Amino acid sequence: SAAFDQQLVVALGDRLRELPARLGLKQHLLCGVSQVAVGADTVFSLALQALQWPQRVLLPQRADDYLRAGHHEQADFSPAEQAVARALLAAPHVIERRVVSDAEDRSARFEDTNLAIARESDVVVCLLRAGARARPGGTHDLMQQAMRAGKPVWTLEVTLRDGRPVLSPWMAGPRNASATS
Repeated sequence: SAAFDQQLVVALGDRLRELPARLGLKQHLLCGVSQVAVGADTVFSLALQALQWPQRVLLPQRADDYLRAGHHEQADFSPAEQAVARALLAAPHVIERRVVSDAEDRSARFEDTNLAIARESDVVVCLLRAGARARPGGTHDLMQQAMRAGKPVWTLEVTLRDGRPVLSPWMAGPRNASATS
């Protein structure tokens, strides 16, 4: 629901504000790097927008095609989600929008995008739904790519309590070895 998503955006923004101190940074400008996929990517983008932190958006294909794409005859984005993604892509905090894959295969495009995000990030922050399954080109794949590249990975798990999102404490690395294999 919209109320749940907004609560999650606020909670994530609060956690992201903690990140510079947690990383021992004093005078650094942080810049988010992500896609604008439905779910955690959108929440991340909205949190960066609220914080007025810059963001670079790396896409698996042209934005219009990406927002219309789907899997097994079902679109990834509902019309409302498309509108949110389009607004985020046009928002002033987004300082770069770039297609990073030319692969024909959908899964390969998402894997290419995760590889580009991992390569271009100094630290990878992942927001995971508790109990989420790993999918090719998904968040767990990004975590693996980042760890192979020697990048620090920080995760937050989202659970539901009394209808509200609750974030776990920051966790360094993957939740467990089996979740990212």
